[in-house]
Amino acid sequence: MATEPEREKQPGGVTGRGFMPGQSGNPGGRSAGQRELRDAAREHTEEAVETLVRWMRSNDATASVQAAKVLLERGWGRPPQPLQHSGGMSLEQLVGASYVCFGVQI
Repeated sequence: MATEPEREKQPGGVTGRGFMPGQSGNPGGRSAGQRELRDAAREHTEEAVETLVRWMRSNDATASVQAAKVLLERGWGRPPQPLQHSGGMSLEQLVGASYVCFGVQI
């Protein structure tokens, strides 16, 4: 695979407009409002789970399925999504082509 010549590094990434080395992308951190909302939501976790269990046991099929899905995903994570592609190239060829397109050296 052909490689591109070495480029001189610019401050702030490839475009020169990104963050400088040592500069935070989020210097203020999360806002106090977001922390308060998170803390308030955590205070009601047990009640929320109890509500989801009630909905799951209800006669409303839509609510039951949604509540069960939320509980399972929270407890066990989302199921893996298989990757599929069509087009006649192997996965190795696709990865190699993406490196060429984006100028990444391997």
